[in-house]
Amino acid sequence: MEKKGEHLYLIGKASQQLGVSIPMVRNWIYSGKIKTLRTAGGEHRIPESEIRRMVLEHILISRSFTWEQIVEVLQNRICQLENIKMIIIADITTL
Repeated sequence: MEKKGEHLYLIGKASQQLGVSIPMVRNWIYSGKIKTLRTAGGEHRIPESEIRRMVLEHILISRSFTWEQIVEVLQNRICQLENIKMIIIADITTL
């Protein structure tokens, strides 16, 4: 599941990435639909690979997309993340 050095999301951030509510993410955790790691204090952390898996599963199962549409959705998401990355880099260089 988790790759070495993989980003781990708090439940709130995971819900934002998945576009669902925090209670929905908790339901998925407790039902075993999404795998987490537990901190020493018992809090859940969701590996980035699980977020990606859930996003792809949602695209494939809940919508009747063609493969071309799926590729387009993923390319758009990559562009969004690249834009966020550039904003973060710009913010870091101004520190």
